[in-house]
Amino acid sequence: MLTMSVAALVLAACGVQRSSLPPPPAGVSGFVPLARLARYPEVYVGASLTTIGMLRRVGGVYALSGPGVRRRFEVYPSAVASRWQGRRVEVSGTIGVTFETGFELTLGRIVAPR
Repeated sequence: MLTMSVAALVLAACGVQRSSLPPPPAGVSGFVPLARLARYPEVYVGASLTTIGMLRRVGGVYALSGPGVRRRFEVYPSAVASRWQGRRVEVSGTIGVTFETGFELTLGRIVAPR
């Protein structure tokens, strides 16, 4: 009897949890502020999106950065990113994740922001 009560208590404590993460952009693409992307990057893996940030060379790679953003998003292909180094840019692409680099953005488009 006690075992059943403990099991019921454990199951009740587990409950059904809803994710506190924001939903990914609606549809196939969407604009996501870099700060939100940096805070919840796992939500956006596989999503095509647009964001704005400063493109900097960090070590041997190019990465997006912004005010208060600690997470680094490496930008590929490097040959395209290199032309925009040191500039504020609007980038569109797909978010991915690898064990080697962490979160990365594969460019579809890069322009000066409006």
